[in-house]
Amino acid sequence: MARIIIIGAGHNGLVCADYLARAGHQVTVFEQSNFLGGAARSDSATFPGYTLSTYSYVCSLFLSKIVEDLGLARHGYEILERDPSFFKPLLDGRFLSLGKDGTENARQIAKFSEQDAEAFRRYGEAYGVLGGFFEQFLLETPPSMPPRNIRDVLTCLRAAGRTLRLGPCADARLLEIIVRDARAILADWFESDVIRSALLPDSSIGSLDTSGLLLILHQFMGAAGGARGMWGYHRGGMGGIAKALASAGREFGVEIVCNEPVKSILISKSGVAYGVWLKSGEVVPADIVVSNATPHETFLRLVSSEACPPAYARRVRNDDYSSGAMKVNAILSGLPEFNSLDGCGDPAHYLKGTIHLSPTTAYIERALSDVLIHGIPSELPMVEMTIPSIVDNMLAPQGHHVMNLFVQYVPDHPRRGGEWTAKRKDRYFRENILSVVRPFVRNIDDILIGAQVLSPQDMYRDLRLTGGNIFHGAFKIGLRHPYRTPIPELWLCGAGTHPGGGVMGACGHNAARDIAQSLV
Repeated sequence: MARIIIIGAGHNGLVCADYLARAGHQVTVFEQSNFLGGAARSDSATFPGYTLSTYSYVCSLFLSKIVEDLGLARHGYEILERDPSFFKPLLDGRFLSLGKDGTENARQIAKFSEQDAEAFRRYGEAYGVLGGFFEQFLLETPPSMPPRNIRDVLTCLRAAGRTLRLGPCADARLLEIIVRDARAILADWFESDVIRSALLPDSSIGSLDTSGLLLILHQFMGAAGGARGMWGYHRGGMGGIAKALASAGREFGVEIVCNEPVKSILISKSGVAYGVWLKSGEVVPADIVVSNATPHETFLRLVSSEACPPAYARRVRNDDYSSGAMKVNAILSGLPEFNSLDGCGDPAHYLKGTIHLSPTTAYIERALSDVLIHGIPSELPMVEMTIPSIVDNMLAPQGHHVMNLFVQYVPDHPRRGGEWTAKRKDRYFRENILSVVRPFVRNIDDILIGAQVLSPQDMYRDLRLTGGNIFHGAFKIGLRHPYRTPIPELWLCGAGTHPGGGVMGACGHNAARDIAQSLV
């Protein structure tokens, strides 16, 4: 039995802890805050009577294998379906609604282009194949690049063989999503800008990059929401996933210590990790230390510069952690009244899923250029809205609602001023974000009770997300770190490892498997 310390009770850290404890090891998790789940947390204190999903707010990717292995359903894990899953209002009063029903999707899209109705079906089939292709690699340990040993070479050869078996058409699409701009790819598929602008935001979630469709493949991998590509809400908020993991972990013997930040990872003179030094001053020894923090936090803050190999430190320092996201959690006294839904029967039916307030591709490009060219928050940002209380009555008093706004694009440190002060966040919310919402939702100022505005700087202070990047680094091929680090007995299990971000649990699962194998 090994003594194992895990730094951070984010969902990957908890998954890793559960598997290692189930395998018979003594596992202790140290969490800096009083919240479990990292970004996948729920908060009922900011607005008493309301439950917020503070950061992460939807779930599709969380692996069914983890749910079954750890018996999470017994501990309260429950995903609520959203159907329809997508709503896009337009300023001219029209709207696009998409869900599980292919026939209804075709009817909705045909309002804008009959050709695109058929193209959307083929698009879903084509990228569904690629999503399934990538899905098979989620629970595998990737090879080092360039390959360092025969295992790495064999793994690369097997991956190449699987890729070839996709067939020439799928292989060409796979190459295309890596090398071509997402806007160009979508323009090839669809003639209607309404459809293109509906799909484009998924190529740049949490980033300042629309250069490919890799992130869009996320939409075709997960099935936790009830079907492939469908996203859902966790009952009671996203913190319910962490609560279920923690409850299962305690059954396996995991000890979780909250409000206990780790000040540094202890490295012996021979270069081996042997425990942690807590901010409280206590030294806790361990046979293995596992960090759920970003690679940047782990190696440039928690590990001393003398202990980290210079080449590896250089790589970590040069990783891309740019981010473009702000999160707003608002509480409402009533249901938003969308101008586009006048005369449509039950408006709440259309508002169960994700609501995109980004009228055109040109609008999205302008929002992005404000950050990339001028270094300032988007004057008219792209807003992704969800109202989970329509589906989950546990989140707000009867007749009231919780509204999440995922806002893009904002820089980590704006060129003018540099800091996201409380005053600056409130002004941006009132003058810019609500300016985007008002033309679509006529009663937003009447029903808005309060709002919590979270900038990329808040995401770093609260979650230690370097640069405010929700994926622990840019979501690009080749930018994930190995679970086993250059420092013996120090491992990574967070989203900075393969297969990356999203509330998936695969990183924690894979790290635990490799750690357990190393102890045999």
